[in-house]
Amino acid sequence: MKPRLILVAVAAMATSGPAFAQAPVATSPLLQHYRAYSAALEQGDVATAEAEAAAALAASVERYGNGGRTAVFALNLAGVRLVQGKYEAAIEPAGKALALAEAQGEASGVNPAVARLILGRAELRTGGDSAVGRLVEALEQAAGAPDLAGEAYPAAVELAVYSFEQERFDTARLAWNASTQFAAGSTQSAELVRATALTGAAAAGIMSIVRKAPREQLGTRIPVVDDAILQFDPILIEAMLTIRDQAIDASPDGRLTRAQGVWAQAYAWQMALTAKLRSEHRELPPRESNAHMVPEIRAAGESGAACHVRVIAEPEPRMPPVAQMRGGIGSVVLRLTVDGAGDLADVDVAASVGGPAFVESIMSVARQWRVAKLDSSPAGCRMAQQRFQGIEYAYR
Repeated sequence: MKPRLILVAVAAMATSGPAFAQAPVATSPLLQHYRAYSAALEQGDVATAEAEAAAALAASVERYGNGGRTAVFALNLAGVRLVQGKYEAAIEPAGKALALAEAQGEASGVNPAVARLILGRAELRTGGDSAVGRLVEALEQAAGAPDLAGEAYPAAVELAVYSFEQERFDTARLAWNASTQFAAGSTQSAELVRATALTGAAAAGIMSIVRKAPREQLGTRIPVVDDAILQFDPILIEAMLTIRDQAIDASPDGRLTRAQGVWAQAYAWQMALTAKLRSEHRELPPRESNAHMVPEIRAAGESGAACHVRVIAEPEPRMPPVAQMRGGIGSVVLRLTVDGAGDLADVDVAASVGGPAFVESIMSVARQWRVAKLDSSPAGCRMAQQRFQGIEYAYR
């Protein structure tokens, strides 16, 4: 897959009027490196693309100094480094591109708003609060500009993920909500983008409320909070409904699909929310339907109805200490593979909330569990099937 971010920078070079006036001759090292960079991108060879982008930038500086299309080549180098996760190495060329774009305007071939988004992604993990603030500002400036969606969408997602990891839950929620404005910049389906954003925003909202509880409550039991947390249940249900139809279909290679992973993560957070309320002897309002659930993962060409089964979770897992669980809640969504004889052939984790200790406690015993056919099963049903199984837990 060609990195869309980098192609925008290339397009700026190829279509801008001043670029033709200063275009290097066919035999120049600059053009040779640029062509090699473009070819490497087409082939998905990002390591070679980085080397050629660096060489093209060096050649442009040697020939034009800070003029010509040096800003474009700097942005190309920053972009290809971001694709590889080389965030710190991307800061210098991204900063150069932004400085030239702001100083030279259109003559640089780079939109300053694009450069701000790329620099914001590059410095996010090392720049502290000020870097977070600059990226938030860059996203706000990009709002309402469809031509910036290709750069704004990954910036919003990275800000959301990083902020959640750093327990900046309010910022994470803001960034996930912002990502839906730039959905056109994603290569994923609109349903997948929306379900991902809804799940991320709800998870951040839940944790924001939980972590704002009095500190003396944390580490002993899940803290009691007000009814504001209930607002996230319908958001998670909407996320599951949004992606459900895509999550039903199995992948040809048997791996968990992106849609299944997002659906399972929304389900895991919905179960964690349910567990939290039960720890306070409260319940969610009854649902009118279970249309958001995935009854079975369908393999291509599979015929006949699957039997209704019940998982016999014996032996039971030993729960980890509350200090090892996020906010005192835990949930795991397993993908179970049942063979034709009704035996549990495989178990893997589709999603989880609560940290690795909770997952490990479940997986230490899950492969010893059994399934039983229910009397409600349709006549002539098949036992062979794949399905999701959720497990929730909360410290009381």
